[in-house]
Amino acid sequence: GKDMVASCFPHFNAHRTSWRNIWGGFPPPSSPEEVFSQFMPGGTLAHLYWEYVRQWWKMRGAPNVLLLHYSDAAKDLSKTVSTLADFLDVKLSASEHKTVTDKCSIQHMKKKEISSNMRILAWGNDQAKDLSFFCGDGDEHCDVPEQYRWSLIRKGRDGEGAQFFSEAMRAQWESVLASELPDLEMREWSQHGGTLPP
Repeated sequence: GKDMVASCFPHFNAHRTSWRNIWGGFPPPSSPEEVFSQFMPGGTLAHLYWEYVRQWWKMRGAPNVLLLHYSDAAKDLSKTVSTLADFLDVKLSASEHKTVTDKCSIQHMKKKEISSNMRILAWGNDQAKDLSFFCGDGDEHCDVPEQYRWSLIRKGRDGEGAQFFSEAMRAQWESVLASELPDLEMREWSQHGGTLPP
């Protein structure tokens, strides 16, 4: 949860004005505190974490549901690929497994982001135009302040929320954690990953 909030801060702030204009001002430029408040209970984005965790937790034993945690993938991507392949009943050769793991790596995604993720096609006046929506590092033709020009694919590490949260934000988050995620095992897994309880 904390890492998700921390990730949204640069993501929200790096969108061009032209993109925001198409989407009615979304995502709004936001301070860390404003992004944080949107994810707190009652905030406009609260459902993306609290409700999402609660609803999927109920389904974790269903035969067609596999819960994966980003921190587990960050620690051992190869093992996560194996877990997913087993769940889907897909047999991968050693070579295929390596290819999938390599292409799911943060290093591979960072190489591919400029060619595949930075632009969309927008239609207007019966014509399609290429519309860059995100200001990346070193983008010279950008109306986003320099301090908010982030790479769309950033670090790929977990634990960033610990540095992003102020003491006040941390205390507020902890104060609602037990009421929003009342099941202790759900609360622990949602924060740290690891082996899922039955």
